[in-house]
Amino acid sequence: MDLPAISHDGSPVLLDESDIFSVRLLGRRIVMTTVTNEEYYWPLSIDDVSMFFGPGFEISDRKNIFNAEKIKNYDSSKGAVYSDEVVTNKSASVALNDTKMREIKRKLGKEKDIASDWEY
Repeated sequence: MDLPAISHDGSPVLLDESDIFSVRLLGRRIVMTTVTNEEYYWPLSIDDVSMFFGPGFEISDRKNIFNAEKIKNYDSSKGAVYSDEVVTNKSASVALNDTKMREIKRKLGKEKDIASDWEY
């Protein structure tokens, strides 16, 4: 099985688990040492994890990664985006910061804002 890892130069790599000799905690980092004595870090932050995703994926804040190409609707009053064409109370959503929400508004246009569609 391939495991995500970060090399010393900060680039993302996939390690074959059969090449790993040991895993240890060093401060707040998890270090994986290979059978050839190379050390790699387990991705712990959202920035680390984001390196393993391809084009279209963006970081919305310190807690979320989302696929911007899959957004179908947004709610400007809630600051949320959705991948569903028809949004229900069971639809998955991602909360965005103000900067990302402005980008989505420009990209999708006013017609995709469902803020006024909700019944209160």
